[in-house]
Amino acid sequence: QAARGWCCLRALRTKVQLSLEAMIRYDTSAGILSIALKLRHTVMAEVFLSCDFWIFLAFHLAVFFAYRAELLPAEQTVGKNDWSLDFNFVKVITAITTFFEVFYANQCYGKYQKMYETTCSMFIEASTYAHTLRMWLRAKCPNHVRLSIRYMSAAMLMHFLHMKEKTSENELTDLFTTGLLKSNEWKSLARHDSSQWSLILLGWSNEVALHGCKTADEKSAAGGLSTSLAKLYTNMQKISDSLALPVPFQYYHLL
Repeated sequence: QAARGWCCLRALRTKVQLSLEAMIRYDTSAGILSIALKLRHTVMAEVFLSCDFWIFLAFHLAVFFAYRAELLPAEQTVGKNDWSLDFNFVKVITAITTFFEVFYANQCYGKYQKMYETTCSMFIEASTYAHTLRMWLRAKCPNHVRLSIRYMSAAMLMHFLHMKEKTSENELTDLFTTGLLKSNEWKSLARHDSSQWSLILLGWSNEVALHGCKTADEKSAAGGLSTSLAKLYTNMQKISDSLALPVPFQYYHLL
């Protein structure tokens, strides 16, 4: 039974890794033009949906074609007249925009790297918890081991589903078909906000583990197991907080 719980954890990790890979993977052999025109996971998709962008673009094209068609007086397009564009007018904003672009790109990569490291730490902590739990309790309390690992696995899957805003009962079918969540447990969770589901499940996992430690007379293991689950939840919260952090207002609009 403990082995089945461990297999559930490994299957969960494989599924989440495949899901994340599908979200961030770029095919570098597709060609420069194909990569440059890719809109998924970029800010350009939202920019193209903005009315402001199209208004400014239309104004720019109107001035451009009016200049090419000589509809604007020639004397008004040179020097510091109304329709001219002297470099001294834009050199400050050009320098600021360049800085923001470089800074924004560095921040995006730093955020991606941090989330990757945090996700790996979360799975490492889950594996450590499962190994520790099996080592202390599988001989005397195998049912406690299986149930605790099941709750922990369900908490991790709930965490990623919540980030993808898949929180309805129909969207949680994988949890029911794999046996990670029972109907009565779902009814208990449904009374709470979806942002708390992972924490509640980890709490259940911790309670089962502590009860198993008492039953097996291995109370010395209780503290380490609780600490491991606390670290696991900390990593979950770091990922949620990182995704909830919006792009700074001035960077978004300049880019």
